[in-house]
Amino acid sequence: MQYTPEQELLRQTFLAEATELAAGFKENPDILAAFLTGSAAWGKPNPDGDLDILLITKNNCGVFYRYLLPKFAQVPRRTEFGFLPLALVQEKIERAYGDAISCSTIEQFKNGRVLFQREDQGDRVVHACRHSVPGRLLIGRKINDINGLFKKLRQALEEKQNQTVVLTARRIMSLSSRLLLLVRDRLGVAKEKQEYRAVTKIFGKTESTSYESIMNIGDSDSEKAYQAILDTITLVGGILSKRGVSNRIVRYNGLHRQTAN
Repeated sequence: MQYTPEQELLRQTFLAEATELAAGFKENPDILAAFLTGSAAWGKPNPDGDLDILLITKNNCGVFYRYLLPKFAQVPRRTEFGFLPLALVQEKIERAYGDAISCSTIEQFKNGRVLFQREDQGDRVVHACRHSVPGRLLIGRKINDINGLFKKLRQALEEKQNQTVVLTARRIMSLSSRLLLLVRDRLGVAKEKQEYRAVTKIFGKTESTSYESIMNIGDSDSEKAYQAILDTITLVGGILSKRGVSNRIVRYNGLHRQTAN
């Protein structure tokens, strides 16, 4: 990602502030590593944005968060500290994008900045996240989910349930996009805004337009319902035919044949 001099200066400012805040935990033997995450670590931070710092703990007391307002901290920025037990982090990484929390955990740590660590624990977590690969059963299950939604879409169309057609098409669009991101880029998406950013970044203009047109349908007359179906089939067909989802994955069921009919 390219940054302007102003953006790079802002990134370095965020990093310096996060490093200063995290230093207060260095003497705590229960803290194994500290990470700066979010746009401050890997994106283009907002000048008024928050600091997101994740701390990996040795104990198993569960997850908890602590929030600091500027007047209570030594930096002029709202800060969120997340305390995550190492065992829980490892469990989520081992799930390999198997659920939304696993996706979020892997993406945050593999793109985060290590602020400090003990016994290379931070580097080990980053390495594990960057080498996490979705299993075949997970990919197959996601394709089966999409296949089931196509059946629901066909039934809604036959019964002229326009609202159901649009909502189902939107769900297919979302799942198909996330499947592509997962298989081709090993990118686990947990939130809609992350999905939108990723899709518009890697899709071509035609596919991005198809995605946006369905996601932005506000009402559900028959014409828009029909257009939603066409856009959905176009995008899913593109995903299966030219965007890196291999025939081995398509063979999990008849999704490719169904979208072609």
